[in-house]
Amino acid sequence: MDLLDAGEGEPYASFHCNGSRPAVVVPGVNGRRRYEFMLLPGEDEATMVSADSIRALVGEYQDVERLRVRRAAVYTAQQRLASRWREGRVLLAGDAAHLMPPFAGQGLNAGLRDAAAAAWRVAEAVHGRVGEALMDSYEAERKPHAAEMVRLSKRIGAVVMSTNPLVCALRDAAIPALGVAPRVKAWLTTMKFLRQPRYHRGLAVPVVPDVPGHAADLLGRALPQPDVVPAEGGAVVKLDDVLGRGFAWLAVAGPGELSVTRPGHAPVMVRTVAGTVDPGILDAAVGHELLVRPDRYVAAVVPIGARRSAYTSLADALPGLADQFAVPSGSHLLGVTS
Repeated sequence: MDLLDAGEGEPYASFHCNGSRPAVVVPGVNGRRRYEFMLLPGEDEATMVSADSIRALVGEYQDVERLRVRRAAVYTAQQRLASRWREGRVLLAGDAAHLMPPFAGQGLNAGLRDAAAAAWRVAEAVHGRVGEALMDSYEAERKPHAAEMVRLSKRIGAVVMSTNPLVCALRDAAIPALGVAPRVKAWLTTMKFLRQPRYHRGLAVPVVPDVPGHAADLLGRALPQPDVVPAEGGAVVKLDDVLGRGFAWLAVAGPGELSVTRPGHAPVMVRTVAGTVDPGILDAAVGHELLVRPDRYVAAVVPIGARRSAYTSLADALPGLADQFAVPSGSHLLGVTS
């Protein structure tokens, strides 16, 4: 149920692990607040959204003297995953591709990741630069991570929304006990158990054995976003501002020394500077180049000068990629060849 003029409350969403009736409270803007209560066996849906029931439920958490209900409805937390995410010219994303309980807060996040993964592929298709393998790679990348988030949401719900007396007793004893250890508490409260996507399958070039492990570990991950300045000096900007909106090659020439090559452009040298992100975060890849996708995931990690191997590996998905990066006449970068 969504309330208006609910007054000031906790600034964060909270799970109330009440073994008799679990609840979730989510604050909104301008005094709005959402309450979600588990319906128990035998309870009638129409009765539970009546004014009297709402007052009784909400009354345990706030004053209901001037209760204003914007919306009240009963819903079932679904756990669904589409068997296919692509059919011809149609790609599924968001709730059309997956449904999950709200307990991990990943429904919208997963949908945004789907949109980011699908949008640049569609853009490449509109420009006639793709093969079927690129469109097929969308499901290969997104479906496994979405499935993992569905499973995680179910597991969290089984803990925080349990009405089983034994499970509740174990939970209520274990969580405070784990909080005694600062690192464990931080791991739980900051939800570090949520694994970020890493796209090993899909549009990712297998790393050759002579690429060091720390550099190879960047493959399939979202590219870090350090602050950078032009090599000759200038204003501080984000690395994304230099990479542009499409594909780009990022060469790590030395500690904190980067070179960015965009399609149809000569390389641009920048250096990292101190900011919210460690300026040395890419130093593990010194002597290597990263092929950065439009969604800012790393599609390839190769030694400087070895782009051709990546183009060959991606030929079925992106047959014209090498032509996009044809080196303009007179430009040169650390012996890099297109």
